[in-house]
Amino acid sequence: MVSFFLLNNTQSKPHLWFIPALIYCYGVVLLLMKMHRTHWLRWACRCCWWCSLVLGEVVVGMLHREVAAQYSRNAWFTGLPCFALGLLFKEAETQIKRLGRKWPALGVLVGLALSVLEYRYLNDSADLYLGPLVAAVSLFLLAQNVTCTWENPFVLYAEGSALAIYILHPALRNLAQRQLLPWWGVRGMAADWLLPVLTLALALLAAGIWLWLKGLWNQRKTRQVTA
Repeated sequence: MVSFFLLNNTQSKPHLWFIPALIYCYGVVLLLMKMHRTHWLRWACRCCWWCSLVLGEVVVGMLHREVAAQYSRNAWFTGLPCFALGLLFKEAETQIKRLGRKWPALGVLVGLALSVLEYRYLNDSADLYLGPLVAAVSLFLLAQNVTCTWENPFVLYAEGSALAIYILHPALRNLAQRQLLPWWGVRGMAADWLLPVLTLALALLAAGIWLWLKGLWNQRKTRQVTA
């Protein structure tokens, strides 16, 4: 119970840790807004990320010590700094526009290069490393400096079904790995390469069914109101 409420450890479904963590983030930010202390998020963002990076990059990656995921993958060391970073991006939108595209694009390349080096030379069992963090932040900065008037239907579809895709993908991965691929006779390296592609396809299909059912439900409610 302590592990669940304090560290968001959802043992039966580990990938759902973000749901209680997100609730905690909303609560913390709401409290800081009531206290007029949202500027504390800047310090929280830095301190919590350093703690998470030390646990991942140093303890797990360099010292090869095992650290339970719950100690870094929780509202305090992962959720809150990421949540706060989104708020800071919004506040600094004008300054970010002045950056242009060159520096964020360079940051993406640096982050990807660091990610490859970390994967090659460090233990890869931690939750957070510096390379992916640099790449992700740079991608967000780059996105804020790119204006696109073309509405990508795939992006719009994924935006409306992202939650369903995330929640369902472990179960669909198990279905593909344990049932579909063996049934089709796909094994070895071919199965390893095909598994993520098949999982994505199943997740998109399941999300599409979810959106279709949701649309039917909304139509039914509309008819009841107008009747």
